[in-house]
Amino acid sequence: MALATQRLSEWRNGMGTTAVTALTHLMSLQDDVQTDQDCKDFANNLLFKLGFLYGSITEDGQFKKPFQSELLVQVLIQHRCATWGAIESHRKVMHVKGALSLATVAACTFTLLSYRD
Repeated sequence: MALATQRLSEWRNGMGTTAVTALTHLMSLQDDVQTDQDCKDFANNLLFKLGFLYGSITEDGQFKKPFQSELLVQVLIQHRCATWGAIESHRKVMHVKGALSLATVAACTFTLLSYRD
């Protein structure tokens, strides 16, 4: 049990670190994010109505392309690369995509909330 708990802790830490790295990179690509206050404002804007989950938001405020945001895609790609061998070693992995998506959303939400405060 201790080994399983340790591995879960390491996995969560890796997912969180990946989310922080992806968000930091995403912020660095924004021309209008220069100061700490800009970072907080950017995080708050992404959190508004969970906008970070969507690939685009139209000018009239409609959310399009759910679960296709740059932030989520980058976290999923990095995590998949880090865990490829572990996932492939199990023949009957079920619900991995849903669980990984949920974990990714949780990691991104926590990361955005930590930038906000």
